[in-house]
Amino acid sequence: RFTFTLIYQSLSYIYKKAGIDRKYFSKIRSKRNYVPKKNTVIALGLALNLEIEDMENLLCSAGYALMPSGKLDIIIRYCIEHEIYNVRKVNDLLYKYIGETL
Repeated sequence: RFTFTLIYQSLSYIYKKAGIDRKYFSKIRSKRNYVPKKNTVIALGLALNLEIEDMENLLCSAGYALMPSGKLDIIIRYCIEHEIYNVRKVNDLLYKYIGETL
């Protein structure tokens, strides 16, 4: 029971930190062939504090990549390289430079 509680709290922490709603996170985890949007995968990677190589692997597993010419992708890469993992701060930078958020 303790292990389940610990795992649940850890998962809860991750989806909250990523700014993802519990039902949507459950859908991602439970539907085998479901592929979330690229921005959702990025938010989860940020919530997990993934380094750039791990983020690229996570994105690749969902069929995405960080593109060297995409403005959003350049900002995400910058944030990871400078250890900016807070989704709100990342969204602030994205909005400031390209008028979009995750």
